[in-house]
Amino acid sequence: MIIDSHAHVSRSDWSSPKFLEEVIEPAVRASGEPISPVVYEGTDIPAMMEAYRTAGVDRVLLYAVAPREPKTFGRDPATREIAGAHVSNDYIADVCRQYPEQTLPVMSVNPRYEGDTVLGEMERCVREFGARAVKLYPTYNHFSPDDRELCWPIYAKALELGIPVIVHQSWTTLVDAPMKFQRPAQLDDVARDFRDLTIICAHFGVPWIEEAMCLVGKHTNVYVDTSYWATIEDPEIVLRHLLRCPRYGCTYDRILWGTDFPVSPPGPSLAIFRETLPALAAKLGLDPLPAEGLDLMLGGNAARIYGLA
Repeated sequence: MIIDSHAHVSRSDWSSPKFLEEVIEPAVRASGEPISPVVYEGTDIPAMMEAYRTAGVDRVLLYAVAPREPKTFGRDPATREIAGAHVSNDYIADVCRQYPEQTLPVMSVNPRYEGDTVLGEMERCVREFGARAVKLYPTYNHFSPDDRELCWPIYAKALELGIPVIVHQSWTTLVDAPMKFQRPAQLDDVARDFRDLTIICAHFGVPWIEEAMCLVGKHTNVYVDTSYWATIEDPEIVLRHLLRCPRYGCTYDRILWGTDFPVSPPGPSLAIFRETLPALAAKLGLDPLPAEGLDLMLGGNAARIYGLA
């Protein structure tokens, strides 16, 4: 089973194009490539689902983006705008109802903005549409994931509901996102206090890859996903890092494949793992990623975590 553990959809009337433009522009700055029309037009859901079918992906987890305070977005001073970009839990639920054989919903909450309503919202999303996990965006929403007052009730509720917590604990190019809230090590106390809670550090903690790797090695309940990182990083660095991960206890049963769609479509992202990395290993005289480990990363681990096996 092939499962994309990290993907996004957007609506142009909810997710400010300037917000998305600000995030994506640095990634295409050096190449000079144009920014995808999806940034400005919103996600064409039928076309997205067809891309997943064509790539042979069985399931994709679609992430909500919690509401936030309006902020100023845009790198060009002449076109900046104030907006509160988000993708609602109910919209994700609606999309998943339309494509029940392909998609799984992931809710999101923002404890700084939504306050005491977050626990009730988590219960509602699990009860009403079967949310499979909750996603937190600490750096985007200006809080630390190890803030005990804001976040400990969320982790306790997730544990009660039996769902994983996914945390964007990595770099982002959004100007308003403080880098002081981005380090993977800020999940250490969380994992220490909630040893039975499944915690997924998104984007492999890029650029603090070693820190995320050691976090996984230390805590048996912590995972990482490859979204964004595997797309923007040099393939040789990706290969060498994945080969050294098991020596630190970050074994392949703890790494999830993700595209961060629309950052990468599923086909090209899968090709990195199935074609680019094996060819590179042969060229460099390195061991390839073990077939069993690759199967786990590309879907086996997600199937186990989300009860799809």
